Amino acid sequence: MHKLSVASKKINEHLEKREFSLSTQVAYKYFYEFLCDTYIENSKAIFDEGSAEEKESAAQTLYTAIEGGLLMIHPFMPFLTVSFRGT
Repeated sequence: MHKLSVASKKINEHLEKREFSLSTQVAYKYFYEFLCDTYIENSKAIFDEGSAEEKESAAQTLYTAIEGGLLMIHPFMPFLTVSFRGT
C-alpha cells in the first residue's frame, strides 16, 4: 500500500508540472515492478498455503492495489479503465 501511495503522489506531482511522460513511467513502474513482479509473485504462496484469513487479507490488498493502479492510469488510458470506473 505504501508503493501505491508513493506512486500516486509522484504521478500527481508530475501531472501538475505537465510532465506526462514521467507520470506514465511512474504508473508503469508501479504496475510492472511493484504490483506484478513483487506483490503478486509473493502472494502466490499465501494463496496456495495460507489460512483462510491470510488468503482473504491478500485478496483484499490485491484488489485495493489493482483498483488504485487503475485509477492512476485512467487519465492516460481511459479506454482500458472506463468499465472499471463505472462500477
